Amino acid sequence: MGVTESQGDKEEVITPTQEENEAVEESSSVSQMQLDADYIKANYSFVKPLEGQITSRFGLRENVEPKYHTGIDIAEDKGFDIVAAMEGTVEFVSGEGNYGNHLKITNGEVSTLYAHCNTICVKQGEHIAQGQKIAEVGETGNATGPHLHFEILRNGELVNPDLVLQF
Repeated sequence: MGVTESQGDKEEVITPTQEENEAVEESSSVSQMQLDADYIKANYSFVKPLEGQITSRFGLRENVEPKYHTGIDIAEDKGFDIVAAMEGTVEFVSGEGNYGNHLKITNGEVSTLYAHCNTICVKQGEHIAQGQKIAEVGETGNATGPHLHFEILRNGELVNPDLVLQF
């Protein structure tokens, strides 16, 4: 999509560079994430799933794999209670993959994911109240120490938890 500028009898088509297109895409994805976070804050009630030390925030990271971190990591001793950040229904419980023992709670178009759990205290299909104990801190899957990896999604798209909650 170019812009046409008239210069006397000549028309010049100005086409954005790839870098300009990528900058526009990135700024629109950031603004979409902010829109999603604002929607979540306006329509859902959230509490912190765990008090503890933040060891990794959402987004790009250096010298760590994976480079793009899809949630926020909250370190705490193994066995500490993890509570549901919002009310909803347990969409799934799994022990497979890099997340180790993990679960997802969904309410309408918003989901929360809790990973690396030692123990999961709920079952798929169960309705969960906000603040209800759902799991205990662990270091299952691809984890370097006991912590909770916490994600927020709207319609399947990641939302930076720092935009929804104060950690």
